[in-house]
Amino acid sequence: MPPKKPKVKVVPREHGGTVMILAGALAGFFWEPVYTPEALAMLLAITAAFFARDPVGLWLKRPAAPPATRAVLLKIGALWGGLALLSGGYLLFRLPLLELGILAALGLPLFGLLVFARATRRERQAWAEAIGVASLGLPPAALHLAAVGELDAQAGIVSGACLLFFTGSTLHLRALVRDRKVKGEPPPPSRAWIWGPVAALVGIGLHLAELVPLAFAAANALAFLRPLVMRGWITQGVMRVGFAETGLTLAFLLLLVLL
Repeated sequence: MPPKKPKVKVVPREHGGTVMILAGALAGFFWEPVYTPEALAMLLAITAAFFARDPVGLWLKRPAAPPATRAVLLKIGALWGGLALLSGGYLLFRLPLLELGILAALGLPLFGLLVFARATRRERQAWAEAIGVASLGLPPAALHLAAVGELDAQAGIVSGACLLFFTGSTLHLRALVRDRKVKGEPPPPSRAWIWGPVAALVGIGLHLAELVPLAFAAANALAFLRPLVMRGWITQGVMRVGFAETGLTLAFLLLLVLL
């Protein structure tokens, strides 16, 4: 009887994380859309680096996976890592080195810590999730740099909008899962629903202080809809909440781009 092939996916099953990464990157691009080869290369580099994190972390995990599984993980990690390096190498010759170096100095340590968290099975701990959220502020700035050739105030605004919105998403989902494990009932509003509205209020406050444009506040104000579209869904499966978050994220992107 031939040995079973190891079940390892080329694309990780982190649908929510993938949507956040891509939506944030596209927000940075569409904020001031300039269609350049550099923008495409940057999007490829970001996506490939995100997809490489999981197989590299699992390959480094101890106790080690079976040899056949580790071989597949190495191939997948090399595929995505190679694409990220090729795209990054191209960008080295096409974008300002100072701005690119700033993004690399911020992004590489975050990537290393996320790989470490995956390898040591700590990716669900609060510090690892905080690092994951922090890393979501880089793709918007990176795509903005690739499109317009500089890190300006607009890059900071779109990155800040994404950080606020995705921080609310992550903490909200964390509260939902925690409450579901404890009670098996729809979580009380005082616990699970507070995180998103906090981010929304911060965005609105910044707009009222004339520090950010209307798009920033309007996009983050979508967090107020979470209690309306997700109340009770967590008891029927986290996947449904993920689909709802995906819809809110796409609406967030549209508001950020259209206003």
